[in-house]
Amino acid sequence: MPVKILVIHSTSLVGKSTIVASLLHPQLNSPGVFSVETQNQGAGRYGIDVVRYCASNFQQLFDDIILEPNDLIVDVSASQYFYIMDEFDRVRGAINDFNVVIVPTTPDGRVQEDTIGAIEMLRKVGLQLEKLRVLFNRATADQDNDPDIQFERVIRYLKETPGLYYYEGLVVYESPIHADLHEEGLSFHQMMNDRTDYRTALDEEIRRDPRGAETIRLVRTLAIQRTVASVKENLDHVFAALRLPAVNGET
Repeated sequence: MPVKILVIHSTSLVGKSTIVASLLHPQLNSPGVFSVETQNQGAGRYGIDVVRYCASNFQQLFDDIILEPNDLIVDVSASQYFYIMDEFDRVRGAINDFNVVIVPTTPDGRVQEDTIGAIEMLRKVGLQLEKLRVLFNRATADQDNDPDIQFERVIRYLKETPGLYYYEGLVVYESPIHADLHEEGLSFHQMMNDRTDYRTALDEEIRRDPRGAETIRLVRTLAIQRTVASVKENLDHVFAALRLPAVNGET
């Protein structure tokens, strides 16, 4: 059976679309991506194909979610959050057409308060709580400030609230890679699967033109390729920690 994932938060700039583009899309089986947004700020910015909807076209969106035969990711922008939550409240049970609902959060204190509010709203509209995954995004790799400290407010809430689950391992570390990819017109998935030997190509270009435009391009591309490989290790661990039903054989 295909897996259907909702990525949602009431606040912008928590990394929903980068999670879709770099964590979920490369790991799933040729998934469809539905972007519920009005300002072209969804995962399509990162080089993947998306189908765009507005929350006002809720019936068409949910018809398509139910009928989608493949793995599916639905990315809801902050601008559409309250509209679609109203629809989830009106059409009871629709939220549970998803196998998993991912709510990203960040170390920012205000974002963590908004994260708790978003979870409470999901509870209100009837989400089966075992489907909830809180993903701890943009953590800093600081030995003196580990994720338990950076996300203390949300972790405490998850541990102390009956019925909620705290999934350890859902920590994505901060990286500038997405901005670098966007600047170079590349996608994470593209570079993850790029087997080009940029080191050899760069050595050859340095001999030909040490300061040329192509040399500079290869320097940047090699750095991106290496960073993507490092980031992918983190994302592979996080994807496994999501414990998606269709991947891990859960119900």
